[in-house]
Amino acid sequence: MAGKLIVISGPPGAGKSTLSRALASPAPDAEPVALVVGDAFWSHWVLPEGSQRQDAEGRHKRFKAVVMASTAAALAYAMYGFDAVLDFSIPPGHLPSIVKMAAARNVALSFIVLLPAKELCAARAASRSEGKIEDYSSLEVFYDQFAAAPKTNVVAVGSDASVDVLLAKLRAGLQEGAFAVS
Repeated sequence: MAGKLIVISGPPGAGKSTLSRALASPAPDAEPVALVVGDAFWSHWVLPEGSQRQDAEGRHKRFKAVVMASTAAALAYAMYGFDAVLDFSIPPGHLPSIVKMAAARNVALSFIVLLPAKELCAARAASRSEGKIEDYSSLEVFYDQFAAAPKTNVVAVGSDASVDVLLAKLRAGLQEGAFAVS
């Protein structure tokens, strides 16, 4: 029997990695859970030094390839019966492709968008020790794509929300099928 694919998405600074790691930590007697970090797939690109492929079309094409490759990797675990958590900023516009990929492999799919206020995302992104984003203004259009997600898949994240409270909310929603997409 196939496992489940749980996509934890949202804009940079939303708390995806923290919650994905917590969600992927199984109970001691449970089956292992695969954690696939979409950002790791960026390292597979080898661009020529001084490359002019930084244009919007080139970036969009590479982003789509990273979305599909990280999703395919997570689906491989689910196809072998393990639950897989995919931690990546996948805008809802890419969801139809992911739904098709999961359906073709008979894998149940949940899509969760974490959506703190834009100011909180910017503050978190600027305070990272790794991958710091000092100027969030270039990501505002990207943030707005997540704000347009179907409300049934959005988890509003307040500035005072603890990881434990959010984790309990995600687990309850997953148990109820609140984030399921097909």
